[in-house]
Amino acid sequence: METLIFPNRIVLIADTIKTFKNVDLATDDLEFTEEPYFNSILNGLKRVCREVIHYDDPGLFINNIAKHKIDIVFSLWSGRKSRNRRALIPSICEAYKIKYIGADAYTNIICQDKAMSKEFCKKFQLYSPGHVLVNQAITVQEIAHLKMPLVVKPNFEGGSIGIAETNLKNDRHQACELANELLDIYKQEILIEEFVFGREISFVLSGSKDKIKICEAVEIVYDNDQGGLKDRLYSYEIKKENEVNIYNRIITSEIPVEIIEQARQIFQMLGKVENLRIDGRYDDNKFSMIELSPDIFFGEDGTFACAFMQTGYTFETMLTTIIQNCL
Repeated sequence: METLIFPNRIVLIADTIKTFKNVDLATDDLEFTEEPYFNSILNGLKRVCREVIHYDDPGLFINNIAKHKIDIVFSLWSGRKSRNRRALIPSICEAYKIKYIGADAYTNIICQDKAMSKEFCKKFQLYSPGHVLVNQAITVQEIAHLKMPLVVKPNFEGGSIGIAETNLKNDRHQACELANELLDIYKQEILIEEFVFGREISFVLSGSKDKIKICEAVEIVYDNDQGGLKDRLYSYEIKKENEVNIYNRIITSEIPVEIIEQARQIFQMLGKVENLRIDGRYDDNKFSMIELSPDIFFGEDGTFACAFMQTGYTFETMLTTIIQNCL
């Protein structure tokens, strides 16, 4: 597949961090862009576009927005301490009629809210584990109906923010204690959810409502698959700290056609999303949706790139396709 050189200038918005150190339950910058990943995207874009300009803050972008009326915005920006943060860049772009890559404000808000995204997926008969949404101190009686074990996590965070391996609880009292602790740390609703045993997989979709270019199921394989993630959380320790062997493999051919069709319908009904992961667990021909993620990690070693490269794309042609999706 030939790499195109776009005449457009790309505005890359990303809040960067050198590396993640001393990560704990209260670390809330895990969605920032690590420098090696940022440099990979920046250099890749420079190979397929005329020019790339970087801003590390939406405010700086707004201050210079008059220069970018005919440019394309590519946002990796995360922000912190706001449930609306993923919707800010799309909203700014729409207000100024600037083209941008990825999901619009509506889709970002639905997907940022884990509980709301579960309700959205129910419309397409996509199973999601039982849960309770907590906005104040909770007691054991309020979660007595949930099947054990339980996962406790912030409702509006991504990147495994607030999700340690110890967030998987086999005791209801401990689950309540952790929920109350997270309420105090994050000042937002906390999700207590039934844990699903099974393979960690993501449906990777890219394209438009009218033409889905990529639809693949990708399994995240951990620790040479010796037990892997089947009975563990995909926690911040695994994602950010441990030097472990994690790789991805395409398993689309193993997934029932009706589940793949459900994933496609969700992608299409979200409207302007363009790039989406549907993350969950797969076991015994059953997929359990955990969350929707339009805030994609585009790195060459990620699940999204795996889906592209296994179907004949290079890193550069993947970036080209992502840009084309928004035009």
